Order: sequence, then structure tokens, then C-alpha cells
Amino acid sequence: GTDLLRAAEMVAPYVDAVDINLGCPQTCARNGNFGAFLMDDLPLVEKMVRKAAKKSPVPITAKIRVFPGDEARTVAYAQMLVEAGVQLLAVHGRGRE
Repeated sequence: GTDLLRAAEMVAPYVDAVDINLGCPQTCARNGNFGAFLMDDLPLVEKMVRKAAKKSPVPITAKIRVFPGDEARTVAYAQMLVEAGVQLLAVHGRGRE
């Protein structure tokens, strides 16, 4: 959250928003525990987004992937992000695998 907020503050004069790519399924994301692999730690995602969105000088947006076969969980994930402060949410229609 703190690093994301600092990044948003740094780029704010040059951008209209900061997008969090929570949908990257690549091996580097798995190895680094970022992108779609943060789906395994939704409390961390919520904390990060909430902290950044609360104080960011520009809107925070996000892209996510779905939980295959679990529409309710995907909707809950999306709602959590919106409630945490995401201003625009894109949902990629595939899972991370």
C-alpha cells in the first residue's frame, strides 16, 4: 500500500490514473507473487488498494481475472476492490491459469 501510494504520488503530475494489474498470469508474476497471484491473498490486496486509494492524488483503477467456476467469489472480489476505492475495474474473462 505504501509503495503503491508513493508511486501514485510520483507519477500523478503526468497521468490521469494509476492502474493496478491484478491480472498478470505470467511466470514472473507467480515467482514474484504479484499480478493474478495476489488472488491468493485478498486481504493484502484490499489493504494495499484501500491505503493507496484513500490518499492518492489520482484515481486508482484495476484489472482482475475471474475465479473459474466461482462467479460469486469473482463478484465478491470485484465488490471488495470497489469498496476499497478502485474507481474503474476491468474484469478479464479468463482465470489466471
